[in-house]
Amino acid sequence: MAGGDRLPAATAALPRPPLGGPVAGGVEGIGRVVALRLQPERPLVVLFKEDEICHVWVGQGRVRKVRQADLVEYEGALPPEEEAIARDILRLHTLPEGAPVAFLQSDPPGVTGHGVLVERCRFGALVQASDGRRMAVGFRRLWPDDHWIN
Repeated sequence: MAGGDRLPAATAALPRPPLGGPVAGGVEGIGRVVALRLQPERPLVVLFKEDEICHVWVGQGRVRKVRQADLVEYEGALPPEEEAIARDILRLHTLPEGAPVAFLQSDPPGVTGHGVLVERCRFGALVQASDGRRMAVGFRRLWPDDHWIN
């Protein structure tokens, strides 16, 4: 796929819902570790921010929408899970569209696939796999692939 090619809107829209839709604009604050004002001891990771609403990782694969005004900076030691989540979401949002990526496939499970990042979404990306399939890949299952060129 050439760097400037885009998926047709009807095709691209199909896998977007579980990924939260396309990213429009900046990604300011993504990966920041915060806490609820009323629970400052519990770390949360900002996965996406739109206007005054933050989508935060609350643990075990769950995401919650929280008003930015209800969040404070987390001041404790960062647990490994939150550190990994922050690293993975930042990695996704620093990848340019058209970049070669590797991803953990669900079919067949556990196999690493290769492809090109077509569009970044809030919680993952649309990827054109090397075999031509277009798929939605969550941010935890996607990383840069410097060794594969399509």
